[in-house]
Amino acid sequence: ALAHEHGEGLLARPWIDLAQLYREVAAFYGVYDSVMQAIILALLVAHGPPSTALKSLGDAEKAAPDDPLPLFFEAVLAMRSAKNEKAVALLTKASAMEPTNARFALALAHALDRKGSPDALAAYAHAAELDPKVAEPWIASALIVHATGEAEDAETRLLAAIEAEPRNPEPLYYLAI
Repeated sequence: ALAHEHGEGLLARPWIDLAQLYREVAAFYGVYDSVMQAIILALLVAHGPPSTALKSLGDAEKAAPDDPLPLFFEAVLAMRSAKNEKAVALLTKASAMEPTNARFALALAHALDRKGSPDALAAYAHAAELDPKVAEPWIASALIVHATGEAEDAETRLLAAIEAEPRNPEPLYYLAI
């Protein structure tokens, strides 16, 4: 019925309208599926115009104020626009809502790093604690300390990155140069 109401059917609709279509389906069935909403928001952030993504993110925040995913995706848009203060604020709030979410912690560390905050190293360490099998926080923190002339500390962090992800070639590259 919903597909018929929208004219040419689901497959003919532009993908940009997926978020609105999802909200209509959710309202029709009275079901909010945060996984589906997250997929749609990720698509909008990755491929849609920022204004459309921001509107959908705002709608998602209103529909599920306890869900940190819209905050996370809004922070991604903020970082893309070099609005690092805003990204830090949004990611701090999202991380407070889900303190054990390693992706949120890593994104917050990146935002702090882009802002030039001295708290970035501690944030990367926290992200590494939350997900010890990921090399990215170790690599990013190694680059920070290397830039300050702390080559031994950088090497230690890169070795930790290799331990976290032995098949990841990136820390090996940085060790080699």
